[in-house]
Amino acid sequence: PTMGAAASAPGAFDKLPDPVDEATAINLLDKCFDRADWETITGGTGSVAKQTFITVVTVRNHAPSLRAWLEFWRIDELLEMLESLDVMSPTDLCLLEEKEISKIGLKTVQQKHWGKAIAHSKYLEAIHFDKPPVPLHLWLESWRLHRLKKGLFDLGCDVKEDVIDLTDADANTLNMKLLEARRWKQATTQLMKLLRAFDFNDNSRNSAPSLETWLLSLKLEELTDPLTMLGAYELADLGDLDDRELASLGLNKLQRKHWDQGMLQVLKAKKEAELDGKNDDATFRGWLESWRLLRLEPIMDELGAYVQQDLLDLEPNEYSLLKMRPLEAKRFEGAMIARKHWDMGMLQVLKAKNEAALDGKADDATFRGWLESWRLLRLEPIMDELGAYVQQDLLDLEPNEYSLLKMRPLEAKRFEGAMIALEEEFNQWS
Repeated sequence: PTMGAAASAPGAFDKLPDPVDEATAINLLDKCFDRADWETITGGTGSVAKQTFITVVTVRNHAPSLRAWLEFWRIDELLEMLESLDVMSPTDLCLLEEKEISKIGLKTVQQKHWGKAIAHSKYLEAIHFDKPPVPLHLWLESWRLHRLKKGLFDLGCDVKEDVIDLTDADANTLNMKLLEARRWKQATTQLMKLLRAFDFNDNSRNSAPSLETWLLSLKLEELTDPLTMLGAYELADLGDLDDRELASLGLNKLQRKHWDQGMLQVLKAKKEAELDGKNDDATFRGWLESWRLLRLEPIMDELGAYVQQDLLDLEPNEYSLLKMRPLEAKRFEGAMIARKHWDMGMLQVLKAKNEAALDGKADDATFRGWLESWRLLRLEPIMDELGAYVQQDLLDLEPNEYSLLKMRPLEAKRFEGAMIALEEEFNQWS
């Protein structure tokens, strides 16, 4: 039996009497009933106020880290060993093989605590409370505040919850740029709401993280090289992996679970990449090139704008901070309209109007930006060898000649998608 048998039933806690006595608590918590906890919250009286009892269980369900959860069950001495078995979160515990558990060599009292932890793990699985951890570096990158990581570390912040303890004076030492400061305010406001809801591992993001940070947060960093050889350079690329390619990575059961959990972010990154034909994080420079706004990149960096989305935080009356020339200002206005509407057709019309890419007049910088937007920049020297200098040149390649480009598996999939989009665009304007 597990705690989930009774406690996971709808309204189980609402139906409790007030106060809650020991027999009721044992009946509800079953294997998860902990004598030390009970004596602490009842003060030896044999009962406790209903709301206090519910709060204790809620806190136990929302441990901020695997270490904290193991400390709840007084088996935190097993942390390092469990992490070596790819355990990342409480619900991973009940997926461990029996042979792996037997290797641990649990002592008598540890076995009792372990039994409670396993029961709780199954309960959390039953109520679908199963989110991967959100470490500080992932949280910072999702808000595009990764530049602040060293400053926060110097202040003693090693988990995102530490940020709550920073005063305004502490935050001022981070020397944030204008737009970073705005995102910081949004991020810390949201973080406070999550903490009030005991939600330490919320997986909603302001934006998708980079592939490197995503792998690190799921303890899958050893996949970096195999994924590179498959042609996966950004998070969005993982959505192109088929079952055979995924199997080639050789993931164990827990690693595969973490991979599947992280795919929520992958799908979000893929959607972002498809909406405007580009993946923001890697191709901000390419996007600026395509609008002939590359001269403004250093100024945008000074303001704290690192991807297109950051520019939406600028008010129109602040555009003067970019020190644009007259025609740059017109193109910038067009770019912002396209970005705000997330409209692929609008974007293509404005781009076609502003750059004669399809009549052979595109320059190398725009072609390079286009390759970068499809994560095909590695192929540029090969294309040059074949005599392809602008997008339109690639339409002269027959499908049976694509092998000349020596593409990796996922590059080939993206190239095929790029060619379909290019042919549609060419047909529209020819």
